[in-house]
Amino acid sequence: MGVNAPKGLFPPEPEHYRGPKLKVAIVGSGLAGMSTAVELLDQGHEVGADENLLVKDHTHTFVNKWGKVGELDFRFPLGAPIHGIRAFLSTNQLKPYDKARNALALALSPVVKAIVDPDGALQDIRNLDHVSFSNWFLSKGGTRTSIERMWDPVAYALGFINCDNISARCMLTIFALFATKTEASLLWMLKGSPDVYLSGPIKKYITDKGGRFHLRWGCRKILFEKSDLGDVYVTGLAMSKATEKKIVKADVYVAACDVPELKD
Repeated sequence: MGVNAPKGLFPPEPEHYRGPKLKVAIVGSGLAGMSTAVELLDQGHEVGADENLLVKDHTHTFVNKWGKVGELDFRFPLGAPIHGIRAFLSTNQLKPYDKARNALALALSPVVKAIVDPDGALQDIRNLDHVSFSNWFLSKGGTRTSIERMWDPVAYALGFINCDNISARCMLTIFALFATKTEASLLWMLKGSPDVYLSGPIKKYITDKGGRFHLRWGCRKILFEKSDLGDVYVTGLAMSKATEKKIVKADVYVAACDVPELKD
């Protein structure tokens, strides 16, 4: 590694743990949770990971406050752009008024042009690089509610920033791909199913080493106490699955969760 390499690009290997074997509870079984489990199992600890979500179909899920779930469902026999139009018209994430204004904004966008002239549409989209998506969307008749309930989550997934700060070029490029390529909205990162090429092999490694996954168990509350000195320490996790409830106790607790959702 070069001496001028960015700090944190190649983090040092952690020192080998020589203490007692610990029982570790991990909230979240995504890639962050699984990589944590692999590291801890390799060090000889007992690991259990809880995950409330299952591997999803060709839908995009919006988890709102109070546990209400919205969906953008691209499952449809006909491909692009029909499956996308149906997904936006049938979503329960937006009310009818916001859907109509959302449709108006997209109808006035280069996305429609992309269906017949992809290269010309992408050039129009590049010219919007200096405009935030929020400003562009609102100028075309879209609503702030649509941004907050649908497009901000998409922007966070693309660049970890909201629509007020992300370029219209970035968002509209993705929309143009959705409109012209049926499989673009699958968000594939591999040559096949992540369950086969990525998460599946990691899961098998974890279970072969004695780790456990507890699916559909959601963490509802973090139990904690304060010491006489005012220090806060976790005493357990209140978990639930449908009507079942339990308290998970461990020596160490790890939260491997999505940051924006934790902030809400």
